Amino acid sequence: PARLFSIYTELGGGYAVLACGADRYFAMSAAAEQGLVAAGAPAPRVQRVRPIVRPGFTLSPPVNARAALKLPEKGLVVLFNTGGEGISRPHPFISAYLANVPEGVLLLAAGRNERLRQEVADRFPPHRVRALGFRRDIDTLMAASDLVAGKCGTAYVLEAQATGVPFIGTLVGAPTERPNIAHAVNHGYGWYAPTPQIFGRLLAGNRPRYGGYIVHLSILMLAVGAIGSSFYSVQRDFAMRPGDTASLGDYTFRYLDLTHT
Repeated sequence: PARLFSIYTELGGGYAVLACGADRYFAMSAAAEQGLVAAGAPAPRVQRVRPIVRPGFTLSPPVNARAALKLPEKGLVVLFNTGGEGISRPHPFISAYLANVPEGVLLLAAGRNERLRQEVADRFPPHRVRALGFRRDIDTLMAASDLVAGKCGTAYVLEAQATGVPFIGTLVGAPTERPNIAHAVNHGYGWYAPTPQIFGRLLAGNRPRYGGYIVHLSILMLAVGAIGSSFYSVQRDFAMRPGDTASLGDYTFRYLDLTHT
């Protein structure tokens, strides 16, 4: 008989319906693993796996993403996602961004909600807020952004984690999404801002830190030394993102992942 595999696509929690009698369950976080077992899945059948995202979010992002999207090189670029169906009302958060960030562009991903996209396009200045419809190039949008925010969908949270872009969750669209923001906050790469006031304070209070924080998350600066002796050493600095490789002499280095301790 064919074997049945089940991939739990949330980052925590669990429901009885998930214990479907599969031969193997795959969970992408410790909380999800515990949730499956609590829901009735046999612990020996639950296997922890690395977060699953599309390849475009794990390879080196395009270095010319901002140029491709015709975005300015200076200023804080924020990608604000309302989900595939555009279920949230982002207007107060957009206003908070404009009030606290003097220079930059907010990219609003309104999904399939054309009415929302048009409302935002009509209400806010186009040079500061770019209203987008449903997009399949979220990897490019993330690569061009200094910060991502919005709905706490699992895919969006994991894509931000994979690319190393800081994340601010502003909306929990369903109870199953609550563990997602907890995952981001507990692992140190995101914040939760359920109100525009908190969102604005985060933007205003962390503005001087964005450079260092983003470098800390998304670019690993490696000082690599191939040392024969203190007199015969070779040292180079590499700016690397997850998935990048670099060579020094006979050695090749690959940046696999960032682990918070």
